[in-house]
Order: sequence, then structure tokens, then C-alpha cells
Amino acid sequence: MAGAFTAVPGGSEAACANPATLLELASPEVTAAYGRLYSGLSDDSSIGQGYFGFAFPVRRYLKGNAALSWRDTRLSEAYSESYYAVSYATSVYRGIGAGVTLKYMRRGYTSDAYTALDPVFSGGYSKSALGADLGFFYRPRPAYALGLALRNINKPDLGLDAADPQPVEVRAGASYQVRSSLIDLDAAFAGPDYTISAGAEHVFQRRYSLRMGLATGNDSRRSVNLGVGGRFGLAAFDYSFSLPISGIAGTVGSHRLAFSFRFGAEAAAAEELAAAADLRRAQDKAALQEEKIRAL
Repeated sequence: MAGAFTAVPGGSEAACANPATLLELASPEVTAAYGRLYSGLSDDSSIGQGYFGFAFPVRRYLKGNAALSWRDTRLSEAYSESYYAVSYATSVYRGIGAGVTLKYMRRGYTSDAYTALDPVFSGGYSKSALGADLGFFYRPRPAYALGLALRNINKPDLGLDAADPQPVEVRAGASYQVRSSLIDLDAAFAGPDYTISAGAEHVFQRRYSLRMGLATGNDSRRSVNLGVGGRFGLAAFDYSFSLPISGIAGTVGSHRLAFSFRFGAEAAAAEELAAAADLRRAQDKAALQEEKIRAL
């Protein structure tokens, strides 16, 4: 969905966008994903990205939901970025949810003939820092949701030879869901850079999903995204394809494949049945009131 995920209720992948969306997690969930980014570059660069996340309710102890996640991005054997994160979300005021992510970030380079002569690497080939993200999520009505995420609020420094503080990224989003369709619109700002993205998802036969997203930003950055998914019992599979249409040339796009597994499906089904029963009682009450009005 082109990264338009700030106002979409998240599972074990919520730490990537907005930790506050963990608030609507109903049962434990685990997700593993792998991506091949910007395939087909002229210099034969191989960029891979892995992700693993586990989210679970902790209402018995802290009245909220938590998640553990790990992500690693590598450029062949030359460069790598990774982080380990802990996230937590809870309700703070009249349905408004707040979430926080604490993460250990690391950036590393490989020693070779070039880096051995570069004074930038005289102090070492890696740098690590602690970062923090903050998020908010609010659903004023069942079909509408609003999200706000502030990433790297402490500006963690990952520079080797000189300071390189990561800019604070502010991302705001709104989503609308009706029946089996979902639409989300996001706007993100990080220093001089900005990104506007929109995504849509449609679920049919209560099992299969189709997704599409468009993103645009400064420096002529534009991309189109397509995805499919399917849920079979407790397990779900998702595939996405992203193709830059400007800003990056000479690539056939990025491919990502994810697998997730949801625990406690019976409890979730019981909650759904209870919600349906409440809806039927409300409908019966409304019908009775209509009869009384007609009688009067």
C-alpha cells in the first residue's frame, strides 16, 4: 500500500509504521518477511531486507499490547542497517491510543581495500545508537481512523567520522473502511524530504486480498505498488511489488514476501460472535422502538 499504513490497525508489523496501532490487536501474531529491493540495477547490487516481528496482548499486566521486532537491510557484503525494537501501546484518553517504540539501531560497513584507506573509517566500521518512536491512534467512528507517528524523536547519531543525526520523521494518516474495502492516505515529512502516499485494499471471499498503492515525493520520487494476499485458517501469505516510475532508473522493482501466523483464533472468533450478538440486540431494540413510534 505504498507505505500508507499510519492509520491502519497493525499486527506484528506495527512497529514499522505506527506503534499505537497495536491498540486494536486481538490475539498474538508473528510475522516473517523478506524483500529483494531494486532488482536489476546496472552495477549488479544485491539489496536484501529481512523482518521478523511478534506482537501479543499484555492486558493482564499493563493493559495494552506489546511487540518485539527485528529488521535488517544489506547491500551485498558492503553495507548493512539493522535494528531491534520493543513496542508498547495502550489507551490513554477516551479511545485515543498512544504507543512507543524503543530501538537499538546499527549501521555497519565491510572492511576492504577502499575503506582501509579512507580516513572516515579510522575509528571503526560500525556505529550504533538508541532511537525512540512515538505514535497516536484514534478511531472516532467504526469506519474512520486517524494516526500520527513521530519517528527518531531523539535524533539518534549514526555517523562514523562526523555527526549524522537521523532526522525526525512526522507521518500523519487517515483511513476509511467500508465492508471489505479499506483506503488510507499518508503524508510524511523528514527534514527537507516529504512523501505523499495512498493505498487501498479489497478483501473478497473473506480470504483473499488485493492491494494497490501510489507514492510521490520530492526529488522526482514516484512509485506504484501492487500486492496480493491470502489467509488460510491461522496462517496468512502476502506478496508485494513496488516499481519506481521516476527518481530511480535501471531497476525492475522490489519484491517482498511475508508469512504471518495468528494465535488464539478461537478467542478472536468468540469476540466476533459477541460483537455480532450485540449488533443483533441493537437492531432488535431499534426495530421495537420503530414499532412503538408507529403505534403512537
